[in-house]
Amino acid sequence: MGTEAPAPVQAIQMAVLVVAIVPILLVYPFLQRYFTKGVLTGAIKASRARPPHDSPKEDT
Repeated sequence: MGTEAPAPVQAIQMAVLVVAIVPILLVYPFLQRYFTKGVLTGAIKASRARPPHDSPKEDT
């Protein structure tokens, strides 16, 4: 009862990893459309905000 060996460090690290990743994997599929929409909206706004690229004119 009171003489259990301590858990190996690697087993604890793997347990923490699973506890951290599983909620993300469960939630992401439901929120994916909002991530995609935000990324595309930001890309469109950024491309409209920049002036068109002009090639530098060389003086010869």
